Amino acid sequence: MLNRPHFGVELNAGIGFSKISSDLQPPHGVAEKKEYLSYNSQDFQGKIGLKVEYDITKSLFFTTIGIKGGYQYFTTKAVKDRLDNEWVTQAELPISLDFSGLFLGAYIMIGR
Repeated sequence: MLNRPHFGVELNAGIGFSKISSDLQPPHGVAEKKEYLSYNSQDFQGKIGLKVEYDITKSLFFTTIGIKGGYQYFTTKAVKDRLDNEWVTQAELPISLDFSGLFLGAYIMIGR
């Protein structure tokens, strides 16, 4: 029973891919056309977290339950369209995305 709990630290790093789409529709009665825009960015992504697991059975299925939490860093540079043009606001400021923050989750591991 005492060898069933596990504690760990996770450190992940890589390249994150983000995409944002904008579907602009004019108000009813306006003869302008509908506009669809898509922007992308690829940037560094990092995550560090702590996890606590417990082996609920020694079988090959549904072996472990756990919880993990930590901090994720993922901030993009200015997002660009397929022609490599930056998406800018009306004040001519480029738009970037920020997915950084705390995370917490529960999980079940299947198999060994």
